[in-house]
Amino acid sequence: MKKTKKIAIGMAVAMSLLLALALTAYAHSGRTDSQGGHKDNNNVSGLGPYHYHCGGNPPHLHPNGVCPYSSGSSSSTQPTTQPTTQAPARPATTQPPAPAQPATQAPTPIPAPQPPKPPSVGDPIGNVVYTDITAYINGQPIPISNINGYAHIVVEDLQHYGFDVVWNGKDNTLKVERNKGKAMQPLPAEKIPAGKRPGDVRAKYVLSAIKVYLSGELVESYSINGYMFIDFELLKKYGTVTWDKAARKLSCRLD
Repeated sequence: MKKTKKIAIGMAVAMSLLLALALTAYAHSGRTDSQGGHKDNNNVSGLGPYHYHCGGNPPHLHPNGVCPYSSGSSSSTQPTTQPTTQAPARPATTQPPAPAQPATQAPTPIPAPQPPKPPSVGDPIGNVVYTDITAYINGQPIPISNINGYAHIVVEDLQHYGFDVVWNGKDNTLKVERNKGKAMQPLPAEKIPAGKRPGDVRAKYVLSAIKVYLSGELVESYSINGYMFIDFELLKKYGTVTWDKAARKLSCRLD
């Protein structure tokens, strides 16, 4: 009796093993495909008509295409997201300090040019030069000098050619008046000294405080070695003055 009971128990265990093997074989009706899964047309696994065995794992699905065992398997499936590698932070670039600029000073103002100082009485202001021009009053020679390109005569010499010349030291004036009754006492004409030529400097004329008047008219004059000079052509006030270019001669015919 006991022997029969043991046989019955053994048969029950054997049938249980055979049923488990059959179910396992039914669930794995074939090899997995290239994606690590296979069809389950009878839905033995309860996961639907297709499931996966990735890496030898139990039947499972890939929700959203992701294997739930991918983190622990040796599958070649790559994660959909790559780890982000953060570029190393660049060291902050520090600019060298700008060189200190020298303190700028205001430019020194350039003084405005000063007008030339007017000459004082007695200061030389020009040259008197020799000339080869000759001059005559009523046909009588009179010495002349060249000042600024014009023939000049000594005012005091006019007293020898029918004029009165009066000096007044109180007001520093030299006044000339025509005196038709006065006889002429002409002076000899001057010649250029040996070794000198026309244009050579004879003397300096200076600024003078003396004023020269011809019959009450103030005229331009120059002081040379203490004598006052006036332009020969001013004598046209008393007559006619002519110029002979060929003879280089000035003539005055008094009225």
